[in-house]
Amino acid sequence: MANIIEKCKKYFADVLGIKVSISKYKEINKLDIPYVIIDNYEFYNLQLFENKYIIIHPKDEINITPATLYKQIQIVKQGSNQEAILLKSAINSFNRKRLIGYRIPFIVPGTQMYLPDLMIDMREYFSKIGFKKEHFSPATQSILIYIINNNDFGPFDVERLNVISGYSKATIRRSFHELENSEIGEVTKKRKNKILKILKNSNEIWNTIKNTLKNPVIREICMNHVPKNILLPEAGLSALSLYTMISSPKNTTYAVWKDEWNKICKDSSISKLIEPEQTESNIKLQIWSYPPTLKVKRNTVDKYSLFLSLRDSEDERIEQALEDMLAEELNG
Repeated sequence: MANIIEKCKKYFADVLGIKVSISKYKEINKLDIPYVIIDNYEFYNLQLFENKYIIIHPKDEINITPATLYKQIQIVKQGSNQEAILLKSAINSFNRKRLIGYRIPFIVPGTQMYLPDLMIDMREYFSKIGFKKEHFSPATQSILIYIINNNDFGPFDVERLNVISGYSKATIRRSFHELENSEIGEVTKKRKNKILKILKNSNEIWNTIKNTLKNPVIREICMNHVPKNILLPEAGLSALSLYTMISSPKNTTYAVWKDEWNKICKDSSISKLIEPEQTESNIKLQIWSYPPTLKVKRNTVDKYSLFLSLRDSEDERIEQALEDMLAEELNG
């Protein structure tokens, strides 16, 4: 922890030209703060200008959501009677947006200092955390979602993933290459077969790749009703209402893989169900870039894909529901 404190001091000197005092908070156990929070953080005193602050540095920097951070910081503020500042070594752009939305003061040495009460918002750059490739292919993304959902880390040969995913063997070989380059998987050769072994657990995979995964929804159309004899999983807010306490929407949303949709559309009667705009009685159909039910036995899309499809929402209720849903899933 000492290293990040020294970086923090240097950052203040570099960007504000001031020398700050940061010291270990030695009597944190005497404050009115629950032990479960005390156990999750390192605490420091900060003397900035004429003001005193309490710095909190999460011991587990990856797994605490902005919503949880906000709640815990409020508890620390009340228990210490001091303004609390979050200190982290890295924050991805997705969580940065939410921290600022919650007006959580934070410092990422060498990257950004956001102290709204002092009207300080200084940033240099946001380095991407984890995988260097901008995006995975839809096939690779769906395979990763399958791995996370099923806690199935292989080993996989091309034949097995061909059966699981329905993708061609050539596509799966390309996915093997992507997963090896991302350092999530290791590919070995046994005779003529390529074997993929996953090197990380579900939490590690998700935290590594979540910011490089794309929204699976290609487009959304309105239909009079679900085509007969076709089973489609619920998606969007309809699925979120089944996983969380958020209210169910009037118009049920379903999802379908683009390849399956192309086959369905060969039936001319399907085109007659498509409507030009949303009404109070029709349904929404999302066309996905990969199968929304890849070996997941439920009538809804999986939680991770659902998160990806809704994470750009600006509705705070939806953001909170998504964070709660994934926190529960990741924590078992």
